[in-house]
Amino acid sequence: MPISALRISGSHELEGAHPHEPEHEEKSDKRHPLRVVAGAFFVIFILLCILIAVLAAPFYSLWKQRTALPASAHAFQESVASDPIGDVLSRYADFRKNLEVARASYEKLSGRTPFVFKDQKNKLNNTFRYASQAMADLEPLLPQMIEVREMLGENTFFNLPVESRFQLARRLGEISPKLQTITRDISRFVDAYGALPQIVRTYAFPQLPSPEKLRPLRDGALFIANISALMPYLPLEEQRYLILLQNSTELKATGGFIGTYAVATILHGKLVEFESDDVYNFDIKGGDGLPQPPAQPIRTYAGHDVTYLRNINWSPDFPTTARAILEYWNAKGGAQPLSGVIALTPEAITSVLQILGPLNVYERTVTSENLVSVLEEEVEMEYWKRGIEKSRRKDLVGTLGRVLIDRMSSADSTTLFDMAAHLTRLLAQKDIQAYFFQAQAQDSLRESGWAGAVPAPGDNDAVFVVDVNMEALKTDAVIKRTISYSLDAAKSGELPLATLSITYDHQGKPDWKTSRYRTYTRIFTNQGAIRSVDGNIDEQGRQTPLDVTEELGYVVFGTFTTVEPGASRTLTFKYTLNNSSFNKKLSQGSYTLHAERQAGSGTPTLNLHFRFPKPLMLQDQILQPKSKKSDEFTYSYPLTQSKTFFESE
Repeated sequence: MPISALRISGSHELEGAHPHEPEHEEKSDKRHPLRVVAGAFFVIFILLCILIAVLAAPFYSLWKQRTALPASAHAFQESVASDPIGDVLSRYADFRKNLEVARASYEKLSGRTPFVFKDQKNKLNNTFRYASQAMADLEPLLPQMIEVREMLGENTFFNLPVESRFQLARRLGEISPKLQTITRDISRFVDAYGALPQIVRTYAFPQLPSPEKLRPLRDGALFIANISALMPYLPLEEQRYLILLQNSTELKATGGFIGTYAVATILHGKLVEFESDDVYNFDIKGGDGLPQPPAQPIRTYAGHDVTYLRNINWSPDFPTTARAILEYWNAKGGAQPLSGVIALTPEAITSVLQILGPLNVYERTVTSENLVSVLEEEVEMEYWKRGIEKSRRKDLVGTLGRVLIDRMSSADSTTLFDMAAHLTRLLAQKDIQAYFFQAQAQDSLRESGWAGAVPAPGDNDAVFVVDVNMEALKTDAVIKRTISYSLDAAKSGELPLATLSITYDHQGKPDWKTSRYRTYTRIFTNQGAIRSVDGNIDEQGRQTPLDVTEELGYVVFGTFTTVEPGASRTLTFKYTLNNSSFNKKLSQGSYTLHAERQAGSGTPTLNLHFRFPKPLMLQDQILQPKSKKSDEFTYSYPLTQSKTFFESE
């Protein structure tokens, strides 16, 4: 090819490119990849230097507090236990100062951290805020706490002289409002602390116990605060309380079959007499029971035509049942006037045994694991082998009660505090329920949540299932319950449609204490109107009738069903919700659900499903810790105690 042709070809290539741009500028745009990477690393390095400079001061301050804060907390704790008030206040000031320094450092640090950590920053700031509030509210209480400590000395309340018990009760009553305040502060702190990720808890609060270990401390403090609020209304002169042992393996509305009762006499705040008996002995005393017959389902499915102490607990509201018991007690000529009624399930005694340890009764070792089986064997089968009359077969329960009370009375302060934490949980779960005939004492119980009272529905949605064992022996011990609730409010202009299903899984085999399960089931609704019911089948496979009544401000649907051993059955109710206040609240984008747990019913699984006409913002500490906006929600929760979900702050 001629040279001229090569030149022309080269010329055309240049013209096809960028004829007006210099050649050296074209080459400068083609950077080497290593130069690009090096430049990126340089920019990142500069940003890190800036970030370190911004965060260094608060991080250094926090690092110092990791030693100072726990050290001052420990010194304050030790001082409260033994030092005079002046030293206690000095240690308190050190602890509070270190807490505030840590809080300020974290707030400064959180203000400089990326937005992506906003949720964790808010949780941490709330935790510090509740801790600071607790410390502020604690300061005016410290002198009274030291005074109470000095009054007790090395004693427990039960070991104090009579006059000292009077003085201590009065003093606790006087400071109870402050105790209630500080307990609320502690509860908020523990809840907020428990919501933090473990890595944040470990760094922000070094050496502080886990939430699982803090909760018993909170519960013990709550018990002391509530007892202190109650003390001014409980005279220390002679009082008599009717104690009812409810067997939850034969479930009734308030927790179980009342098989044994006792009368406990308290004088000057100390137990002086404890007499127990078989409920049947009291029921046959003095003729018939109450003139009014029991509820119709008891007559129809249990065959009882007379109201006795053993079938009187038809209402799940314990104050209602306690008033009926008082009427019955007086009608039967109860020997002594009563000051109140206290009901226990076996779970309450089991929990106390876990703390106090085994007891020896009737040459048998009773533990938290075998309590129920020992009692059932002794009162149902073994008594006759011991030559005990049938009318005295439940004396074992009274003996066990006296031994248990003696062990509790001689326990040290640490053991009593552990027991107080357990009692708080048992009262919340309604394994212990109490009713006092003194009005102010009863009001104090209700405010503490210890009365076993069923709250009115108000403008909330409600899930509340009540089972009554109808002559099915002790079969509730092998029944597993699952409660599923669905609310469909998606169709605008129509009433919300609710579907509540209870699945009974019979996990037992027939024997002397287990049979076909026979239960009368009630569901309490907020002004529900029934659409249909399914699964209400008797022994012959026939559908049983549906009863619609009103109780405690609820519209109640009730029916009878059976479950064979080894089988399961689902009982389903469909109904619309006609409460205008609830529907108005829902239309305004607000929803609250109250789930009431029946005493003695174990821990049923609660499944929830909601559909709304428009997206709602729901948040709940347990079900929905982080707020979520949607028109459909699904949850599952073990119902250990009654709980209101999605409450507004």
